[in-house]
Amino acid sequence: MNRLLFLLSALLALHGGACPPASRGLEYQTSAYWAHAGGVEIVGQYAYCAYQNGLIILDVSKPGAPVETGRVYCAGEGWDVDVWGDHAFLADGVSGLQVIDVSDPCRPSIVGRYETTGTAAGIEVVDGHAYLADGPGGDNGLIILDVTKPADPRFVGRFVSSGMCGSVTIAGKYAYIGEVFLGLEIV
Repeated sequence: MNRLLFLLSALLALHGGACPPASRGLEYQTSAYWAHAGGVEIVGQYAYCAYQNGLIILDVSKPGAPVETGRVYCAGEGWDVDVWGDHAFLADGVSGLQVIDVSDPCRPSIVGRYETTGTAAGIEVVDGHAYLADGPGGDNGLIILDVTKPADPRFVGRFVSSGMCGSVTIAGKYAYIGEVFLGLEIV
């Protein structure tokens, strides 16, 4: 055991430490409020943050001193968030999708939801459609919802994956799905 610790210490010393030097143009500003923060979406001066108990909205116009403007508690565990228009779409784990009206960042409120059979882990909203990566449990895969009426998300289609979907990004006519065990799937 002592030999292993010595070898690791020597490798770190030769490498210059575990962290890159601070002179690479990056400077720490601050952290805020909680642990287990999931996805973050920045729109204008606001950061919409998925976290373990729901959604927090922060005014980040001064990055060194973010100010909380609003929060919504949800039943699941917030994994990811995307904002489209006046609504935040929260991938809320075992509670599926939560649709939150954020037209007033000081008074966000849940206005709609969509239950899934798995664990809603990733979300991206494009042109009135929500693409939801639904991970472990149920029919793992990508769920596509019409959210043109945010209070009433409607099922459009599904791609059943052989893996566990953890994230999704849409580019053009393709969905790029991050799979926990299989890597990247392109649909």
